[in-house]
Amino acid sequence: MSYLSSETEFSVLSQECIDNKKVRFTGAKSYAELCLGFSGTGIVIPGGGNKYGTNAYINIRYLIDVLKTKLPIELWYVGKEEYNETIFRDLKTRYGDQINIIDTIVVEKQYPYKGKLRWYPIKPFSIMHSRFETVLFLDADCFLYQQPEKILETNLFKEHEALFCTDIDLFYHKSGRLNNPERNYRVPKLGVWNQHTHKWIYDTKNPLWDILKIEEDDLPEFESGLICLNKTKHIEALGFALFLNENHDFIYNYICGDKDTFKLAWAKFGSKLNLIDDVRPGNRAIEGYLNGEILYQHRVSDAKFDSSKTLSEFPNNIPCHNKGEIKKIFKELSEIMGNDLFDSSYRQAAPISQLMPGSTKKMSQTYIDFVNNIILTQNIKTIIDIGCGDGLMLSHLDIPETTNLTGIDISSRAIEIIKNSFKDRKNFSFINIDAKEYTEYSADLVLIKDVFQHLPFIDIEKIIRAVEKKAKYIIIVNDTPTEYKDINRGFYRPVDITDIYEKDYTNYIEYGQQNQQNKCIVLYQTKEKN
Repeated sequence: MSYLSSETEFSVLSQECIDNKKVRFTGAKSYAELCLGFSGTGIVIPGGGNKYGTNAYINIRYLIDVLKTKLPIELWYVGKEEYNETIFRDLKTRYGDQINIIDTIVVEKQYPYKGKLRWYPIKPFSIMHSRFETVLFLDADCFLYQQPEKILETNLFKEHEALFCTDIDLFYHKSGRLNNPERNYRVPKLGVWNQHTHKWIYDTKNPLWDILKIEEDDLPEFESGLICLNKTKHIEALGFALFLNENHDFIYNYICGDKDTFKLAWAKFGSKLNLIDDVRPGNRAIEGYLNGEILYQHRVSDAKFDSSKTLSEFPNNIPCHNKGEIKKIFKELSEIMGNDLFDSSYRQAAPISQLMPGSTKKMSQTYIDFVNNIILTQNIKTIIDIGCGDGLMLSHLDIPETTNLTGIDISSRAIEIIKNSFKDRKNFSFINIDAKEYTEYSADLVLIKDVFQHLPFIDIEKIIRAVEKKAKYIIIVNDTPTEYKDINRGFYRPVDITDIYEKDYTNYIEYGQQNQQNKCIVLYQTKEKN
C-alpha cells in the first residue's frame, strides 16, 4: 500500500467514524447510549507498573491527604504487566470506596479496541469509559497544586465545560512561526513531528489538516497532562479523539503522542473550549499557572518519581513544589514497597534454601560455629534475632532450653512460618514488627544477619543506636565489601558495618565460598548492662 493510499484510506475511515456516531467495533452502543451511563464528577488517572504506579500513588495521596479532595478517583492500568499489588492494596486500604482501580483490558473486552492501549492511547480510552460524566483527567506524573473542585468551579471551565492546557517547547526549538516573540517557548501550531529526532519540523504544514478535512487554526499545541471535560456535552469530539488514538500507528507519524488528537478532534467539530495558556518551563517539568498561582507541574523525562530509586538519585534534587509533603509520601511508599519485597520472598514457589542460600548450613557453617561458641562460653541467657526470617538459620544454632530467644521480622509471612516451625520451643517467641520500631533490645546477645544489606543507611543507624544502648553482645553479618551507595528498603547492596561506623570491635572473621561474596562477622561487647 502506498503512503498516499494510506492517507486516503484513513480519511475515509475518519469520516465513517464521524457519520456512525458510535464506538467502533461494538456495533451496539451509540454515543447517545454511552452517555446514559455517565454520572457525577470524578478524577481519572492512568498509572500502572512501577514508574507510573509510583507517580500515580504519590499523586493520589497528595490529592486526598494534602489538597483534601472529596472527588472519587479512578486509577486505570493495563493488564497483569502493569498490575502493582502493593500500591493498589495500600490505596484501597487508605481510601476505600473513594478509589476505584480498573484494568483497561477488562473494559476493552466490552469495548474492543483496534490498537495498543498502553501509554498514550489509554488516555482517551479511560476518559471515554470512566463512569463519570465530568472528568478531571490527570497524567500520573502531572501533579495539581490547587484543589480539583476549585478548578471545576472556575469560569474558565464552566463556560464551555472543556478545559485544556497549551503546550510549550521545553527545549526551545525555534519555529519561525511564533505569534508571540516574548514567549518564544510556546509552540503556536502543528508542524510535523519527527519520531526519529523527537523534534517538530515547523516549516512543513502538517498534512493531517487536509487528511481529516479540518481547517487549520491558530491554536497552540495542546498538553494532555490535565484535561477537564463534560463528556456528554463533547461526546462526538471525544469519540473522534478516541478514534485517532486507536489508529496511533498512523496518527503518531504526524503528531507527538495523544495530546494534539484532542486539538484536532475539537477543531473537527468546531467544539468550543478554553485553554490554560500561562504555561512555563520548569526544572525538568512543564508548569501551568491559573490566576498567577501554580496550578500543576507535569514532570518529564528522568524527573519522574520511581520507587526503585532513592530520593538522592533523582536529578535536580527532586524539583517539585511543596517538596516536604512529596518527600514524606515518597518515603512512606519506599518503605511499603520494601516491606512487601521482604514478604514476597517467603511467598515464592522455590524453596527458601534456594532463595536465601546464605542461610543454609553449607554456606554458613563458620558463622554457626562462631555463634554457638559465644552462646556456650559467654553464658548467654537471652537472645534477640533481628530479621529472623522463616527460621532456617535458627534451626542450625544450639540454643539451650534455658535460653530465651525473641525473633523479630518485618515479614508477616516469615513470622507465620517460623512460629509453626518452632511451636514446641517454649523458650522461643516471635514478633512481626519493623526492627527500627522495636524497643525491647535488652538482651545478652543480639543477632543481625543479612539484614543491613537490604536497608538504607538511616534505618541501619537507627537500629544500631537502639541495640547498642541495651544489648551486651552484638553480632552483625553482611555481604562485603561495602558499596557506598544508599538504597530503598528491600533492594540490595553489600555493606560492611566496620566501614560505616567506628566501633571498638573485639573480634571479627571473614568467610565465604567460591563465587560468593565474603561475609564479615563483627562481634563487639558494649558496656555491661544492668
